[in-house]
Amino acid sequence: NALSPSPPPPPPPPHHHHHHHPHHSESRYEFKGIIPYIKQTIFLFSLIAILSLTSVGMYCIFYQVVMPPKYINQPLYFDYGSVGSKKSVHDIAQEALLQNVNCACEKECPASVSKKSVDSSMLTAVATTNLMQDHQWTPCTSSSVTSSSSSPPQHVLKPNKPHFIDLSLTLPSSSVNSNIGIFTIETSLHTSSSGETLAISRRSSMLPYRSNIVEVLEKGLWFQVFYVLGVWKEEREVTLDCFNHFVEVLDQPLN
Repeated sequence: NALSPSPPPPPPPPHHHHHHHPHHSESRYEFKGIIPYIKQTIFLFSLIAILSLTSVGMYCIFYQVVMPPKYINQPLYFDYGSVGSKKSVHDIAQEALLQNVNCACEKECPASVSKKSVDSSMLTAVATTNLMQDHQWTPCTSSSVTSSSSSPPQHVLKPNKPHFIDLSLTLPSSSVNSNIGIFTIETSLHTSSSGETLAISRRSSMLPYRSNIVEVLEKGLWFQVFYVLGVWKEEREVTLDCFNHFVEVLDQPLN
C-alpha cells in the first residue's frame, strides 16, 4: 500500500508592516488618563466641602436652638442728675479743675486759697437695668410694654453654672475726666422676686493716662482727618471685671 503524500502546509499570512510611534501614543494615553483623575478629585473635594458646610450649619442651628446664649449684653444708662448737689457733675468737676489749675500756676498757694477736692458724693451716678426686660425705660401704661416683656423668662442665666459679669465704660478723653483721677464703681446684683441683694462688687478705675507726646503722635496731621470726619472718637473704653465665677441659685434668679 503506497502512502499518499501529506498536503503542503498553508502559506503564512501576509505580513503587514505597521509603523508604531511609541512616543505619540504614550503621550496621548497619559493625557487621556489624567483628565478622569482630575474630574474625580474635583468631585470628591466638592462633595467633602458640601458635606462639611452642611454639618457645620446644622450644628450651629442646633447650638443656637438648644444651648443658652453665651453672652448677654445689656446697655446701661447712667443718671447724672442732681444727686447730692444742685450742680451737674460736669460743672462740679470743671470748677475743681479750674481752681486747681489756677492754684498750680502760682509758686505758692496763698493760705486763704486751698485746692478744691471733688466730693465723691457729688459725682455719684446711678444706672439700673433689668435683665428680665428688653427695654430700658419706664412704661406709664400697660399697653406701652410689648408682649415679650409682659412674660419674661424665669432665668436669664443658667443655674448652678459659673458666670463672669463685666462692666465696660466708654469715657471721653477730656481734661475733666483726666483730672478726676481714680473713681470707684459699685455693682450690685438683685433677685427678680423679692429684690434681695445677691452680691456686691466694688472696683476702682481711671481714664488711661497718655502723655502729651503720645497724644501728638496719635493725633498727627494725617490722622486728624479721621477725627474731624467722625470716623474716630476721642474716647477710651475701660472694662472692669465686676463678678467672676458667679453662680446663680435655682430659687433666686438674677434680675
